[in-house]
Amino acid sequence: MADPPGLPAGKLPPELLAAVLGDPAGWPEDVPLGPALGEDAAAILPPPGPLVVATDPITLTGEQLGRFAVLVNANDVAVTGARPRWFLAAVLLPPRTDPAEVRALFAALRESLEAVGAVLVGGHTEVTPVVARPVVVGQMLGPAGPRGPIASGGLRPGDALVQVGPAPVEGAAVLVNANDV
Repeated sequence: MADPPGLPAGKLPPELLAAVLGDPAGWPEDVPLGPALGEDAAAILPPPGPLVVATDPITLTGEQLGRFAVLVNANDVAVTGARPRWFLAAVLLPPRTDPAEVRALFAALRESLEAVGAVLVGGHTEVTPVVARPVVVGQMLGPAGPRGPIASGGLRPGDALVQVGPAPVEGAAVLVNANDV
């Protein structure tokens, strides 16, 4: 009996990885070394001042995985007053994943990154039997605002809280479960 179509365990085929990573000519000037075949690290040129970093895995949903990976991590950086700018993604795929799913996932990552003004600078991709569905662990980095990073856990009575757009999933969960709200 033949194996079902899709990707075997291991690295992504080089032609598929090159296609989803895109053209290095499109990297911004602050990324002298970005995602490419054979590159296991990236180089960025951050402006002076603090660099805010966050990492979150997206495991509770398979729907809109690329979008949530970007938005959850961008939110974690943005709430400190920093501008989400550089994103890394560790993408783990189950064996037999259809290459079209990989292309769609990376297209969603890029579309969401563009929407928040960030770029993919690196990460890791792997097909592994350890996962039953795709998992993305994202890392977002961004320069702090002019006043430096703002601690998001230090709100006190009387502080102003401004929300732009719909309530984020993580923020809504915190508010629903807060005792002092």
